[in-house]
Amino acid sequence: MSATKRIVTIIFLILIVVVVFQLRRENVLKWHQENDYRWAQLPFRKGGKPGFKQLSASKTRITFSNQLTRDQITNNRHLLNGSGVAVGDVNGDGQVNVIDVVQLISFILGNTSPSENEVATADLNSDGLLNILDVVALISIILSN
Repeated sequence: MSATKRIVTIIFLILIVVVVFQLRRENVLKWHQENDYRWAQLPFRKGGKPGFKQLSASKTRITFSNQLTRDQITNNRHLLNGSGVAVGDVNGDGQVNVIDVVQLISFILGNTSPSENEVATADLNSDGLLNILDVVALISIILSN
């Protein structure tokens, strides 16, 4: 067995373990069913402040910003979602890794519903569907890095 096949096999086994763990953890939140959607109160971090922290370009390695006109935004609201800056970063944490694979599989299995932005970053082959082809493409991106 080649080294690449061993690496893929190990990642696949880790992925299975993570997916099983994630599916079991999902019951921790108390979900409230509403018309056409559900929601859960998220826990606050202990000892920290809620919200986001701004990261420098040297840390994120994103060295450009989108310059959009009002007309461009009006004609295509999706441009505000980042314009493909984070393709593959399904969970939006700034990294493309196995956690994104787990999130994508959760969407495919119907365990969670993706937002428009999550669909845009998870549909790697741009076929309009979230499926195993996107999982394979995402794993390929992770292995190439």
